Amino acid sequence: MVSVTVGDNSDGPAGVQTWTAIDGEGLVAQGRVAGAPDDVLTLDAAGGPQATAIVGTDVDGGRFASFLLTSTDRVTWTHVELDDATRSAQLGSVGVDATRIVAAGTGLNGRAPAAAVHTLGGATTTTNLTAPGDGQSLTISGVAVNGDHIVIVGALGPDGDVTRPIAYTSTDGGAAFTGPTEIASEPGEVSGVVWTGTEYLATGGAKESGWNRPAAWASADGVTWAREHVEFFGDETSDAGWGSDSADSTLRKPSVVDGKVAVAIDHDDSTWSYATLRDADGTWLPIPYWTAVMKGVGVSSSAVPWGDDGLIVVTQHWKAATQTFMKPGDVTQREITSFDAPFVIGDVHDLGGQIGISAYKPALVVDEGGGWRHTSDPGSYAFAPDGGIVEEAWGPADLATHNSPVTAADEETGSAVVAAGTTDDTGFPMHAWTRQGPEGEWQPAVGIDQNQQTFQNPTALGKTAHGWILAATTARTGAYDDARTATVWTSPDGLTWERAKGHFATDVGRGSGISDICELPDTPVAVGWSEDSAGVTHATAWKVVDGAWHLLTLTDSPGAKFTSCTVTEAGVRIAGNDGSRDKSWDTADLTSYTTAETLDEGSSRNATVEVPGGYVATGAVTTADFTGPVLWLSADGEEWDWIKIPSQSPTDWAQVHLAGEGLLVTATSGYHWAGGNQAWSVPDIGATLKALA
Repeated sequence: MVSVTVGDNSDGPAGVQTWTAIDGEGLVAQGRVAGAPDDVLTLDAAGGPQATAIVGTDVDGGRFASFLLTSTDRVTWTHVELDDATRSAQLGSVGVDATRIVAAGTGLNGRAPAAAVHTLGGATTTTNLTAPGDGQSLTISGVAVNGDHIVIVGALGPDGDVTRPIAYTSTDGGAAFTGPTEIASEPGEVSGVVWTGTEYLATGGAKESGWNRPAAWASADGVTWAREHVEFFGDETSDAGWGSDSADSTLRKPSVVDGKVAVAIDHDDSTWSYATLRDADGTWLPIPYWTAVMKGVGVSSSAVPWGDDGLIVVTQHWKAATQTFMKPGDVTQREITSFDAPFVIGDVHDLGGQIGISAYKPALVVDEGGGWRHTSDPGSYAFAPDGGIVEEAWGPADLATHNSPVTAADEETGSAVVAAGTTDDTGFPMHAWTRQGPEGEWQPAVGIDQNQQTFQNPTALGKTAHGWILAATTARTGAYDDARTATVWTSPDGLTWERAKGHFATDVGRGSGISDICELPDTPVAVGWSEDSAGVTHATAWKVVDGAWHLLTLTDSPGAKFTSCTVTEAGVRIAGNDGSRDKSWDTADLTSYTTAETLDEGSSRNATVEVPGGYVATGAVTTADFTGPVLWLSADGEEWDWIKIPSQSPTDWAQVHLAGEGLLVTATSGYHWAGGNQAWSVPDIGATLKALA
């Protein structure tokens, strides 16, 4: 018997839905869990003969809040009352044995990890775990319970850099924990952990040649670990859709029945689902099982042992969940739930008096020859202050077959340019169009050549005193192992374009990207990031010197990126992240920088928008009372206040644009689709700023 828990968001807020595996029937839906929260973000489940637990995090009053549900029959569930300390732990992993339930989470802003121990039929206590140090990031991904002995696994490493698998252990039922101790010295990640009856087994991925490879580690005590030698893939899987070696592949969370462990395997460059078994004697099967049906987009898989030599694999993606029975020579699959995902707000575009909204939903495209790609189906909407958001084409007709558009407008003339990517027989080209004046007809631009770069994705577009500037990431192919680097085109009129000369990557074979365009008096400016020879990102700016673009990097902040820039009286102000916190810098020449502002930990501010009476920007804050997206307001661009954006989730991504004398504010949830789009208008932003002054 096994209980599988997923978020159900087909017709409203994301609640909790359960299925139970029954002999001879497979997964049978038990329905939506009564008493569960109605705005769930994350879930985990674990069970045993005495009890089953569901733990997760939901949104309560604009803040993350943990919850715990228990059941003795997997039909009727009890909501366990948690104190404030436990509710703030952001519990996301759970383990169960005969006497207790143990859940763990990383806490506020990922910096206050804790374990909650619930005695069956009794009390719940919370114990703090050792927190990561400054500049360190921690994830927690699994809990295993064996009497008084508890193991919690995760990954720890420098902000924005590779992590290493770690474990916390307790020998007194969770009253105290030691650790974190390394599971492995090599970089990697952990998906979960189980007690097999004789030892602990953690599964995940280990970095090899820059990519995650499926990995498993065993331990008798949760402190000393040994990596197990497992041959997961060979020629036997070549006909089953196994993808390129130049992509991450990872063992998912393990599950155990009578000492036998089942693990699903996900691969970023494969549309198939895989799974494998480890016998009770510790022997891994030499050849994995794989599904006969391609899995879709945005997949998360899990597997459990079933019968003597079979498994059940549950594969969940953005619009369906599928159950697959697997055993040697026999694969049976059926869909257990599905829904039609709506369009999601992507980017908002200011076209000089017109506000266009690009929307999307994920799509899996399979070619006749068996090739495939993850892409998205585009949608087009527009905003009018007196009419709201309506479905409407706002760009050129051909934009309907393109994705990820970027736009810019000339404030003086009303002219506008749109650039977007698409797919065709040549690969993944980029096209652009221009409109001369606010009433002009859209015309296709010329001069944006591929130059043997079949992958082109526009990232930034701007109108400067030096002309129009278009930036894109480009590569020889769309393959994972081809470095994607920044490329720039320039145009005097938005119609005729020329590829710019210059140096756009720090090291040959490493990536770079441009996120915004602005200018200094003597040169256009681009800002973004570039990788060094070790693959570490550095905040990078580009300017034109003697007719060619040159890059300049901040080498004192590994992991840093520039994200936006605005013109000031003294030069430009560049916003970004220094590898740990959001920050802004002032510079007059891109060679020397002074720090203008460093935001509090957990706070962010996006690109600044000039409006009547001051400046606005979207972003996020984390305080003792509130976590979530905010609208930043300033009369002078120096001193800022913020107000809450009343969005559904603390992790919603918000945008703001000037619309007439007011604002359009949008928020998109990354957790669930239905109800994930939200928009508000601020009719008179000048009056709002004046009232706050």
